[in-house]
Amino acid sequence: SYDAYIPLTESINDAVNQKGKPYTVVEGFADSKDTSVSDNHRSYLMYAGGVYEKYGLRNLTEAFMRINRKDVDLLIFGEGPYVGEIEKLHKSNNRLKYMGCLPPEKVVQYEKEALLLINPRPTGEEFAKYSFPSKTMEYMLSGTPAVSTRLPGIPKEYFDYIYAFEEDSCGGIAEKLNEILALSDDELIKKGRAAHDF
Repeated sequence: SYDAYIPLTESINDAVNQKGKPYTVVEGFADSKDTSVSDNHRSYLMYAGGVYEKYGLRNLTEAFMRINRKDVDLLIFGEGPYVGEIEKLHKSNNRLKYMGCLPPEKVVQYEKEALLLINPRPTGEEFAKYSFPSKTMEYMLSGTPAVSTRLPGIPKEYFDYIYAFEEDSCGGIAEKLNEILALSDDELIKKGRAAHDF
């Protein structure tokens, strides 16, 4: 009964736009008023979002324990049922830190000062093809380099500006994090700024 559709992904359009009405995919939005970037990047990796095992948090935390660099922390922001597990892991590795659920402007400030922003969401779940995580755009706008799984709902051109996990397993995530963290500061800054400009 609608004249047109504005879906988040092509797969959503395929599911709801049965009559082939006009449509435009709009992946999401970010606050265009806050376009500043930081020159001050600190030694932490960061995840912000739902703290659920199904969003890849177990693989991320286990992968973090395996990375070569021991001079970086992993900060996790948000809420969800996996928080208790993260707090347990913190007892054996104090570089893994649960930061709680903070106001959006504070989370964005942390994003701007991070070394790398991470989205480990698994690609094999049915919901993945309908998913364009809002953090993707927020991460890119921050000017900090980001790495994500290749979710089917994220258009290919985004991966010209963000790094990609080729596998969403614990081993695949650890391997890619090691590869990214071996890059020079200049290369990381360049990637983050290119994403911001895009």
